[in-house]
Amino acid sequence: MSREVAASPSAERADPAELAKPTELVWRVSVAELTSDADFSTYAGYDRQFVIASDYRVGLSLDSATHTSRYELSHGQSLRFAGEAPVRVRLNGRHARALNLFVHRSRARGHVRVVRRDGTLTFAQPPRLVMLLSGSARLADGRRVPRHGIVEPGRRGMSLICDRATMAAVYVSSSSPREPVHSHLQGDPRGRLHRDAQIHLQGQETR
Repeated sequence: MSREVAASPSAERADPAELAKPTELVWRVSVAELTSDADFSTYAGYDRQFVIASDYRVGLSLDSATHTSRYELSHGQSLRFAGEAPVRVRLNGRHARALNLFVHRSRARGHVRVVRRDGTLTFAQPPRLVMLLSGSARLADGRRVPRHGIVEPGRRGMSLICDRATMAAVYVSSSSPREPVHSHLQGDPRGRLHRDAQIHLQGQETR
């Protein structure tokens, strides 16, 4: 199961297949709750980056015409791959959470940068979104970012005060400078916290 965080334009549709239509979506960020081994959906024309947000190792298998590539990803590690690629996830008996970036390769460029910091972090180039993977962080005005909480920088940029924090910063540049962006974040010019930042998994708050 995945939950959209932000997209351009909105990817909230009744039919998930709409995501694969190039005219519909330039980029999308979502959070996936992984509860069992499964095959990923394929999205022709998109590039993906998959970032492990939870503490447990996750296995990914990517099939090509000639061989299968296998990867073991741990907390804070990521894998980039084409949306057309057949991919299977293996959870080794544990649930996991991941941050997903989808970018239409002919209309935008994007990547997720994992940052580890102890002290003040100021983004010289403001990302679209930041997810706190582990450790602790708060905004300059004192608001605490919960683990797996998601923050969108305000119009004046953003600084975070970090304590052994690992964060995933999402960067996207589009060929359309006035692209409409749909965000599920509450407005605040100092930085916006996702309104569902306190994420629950199986009825318990994730620590």
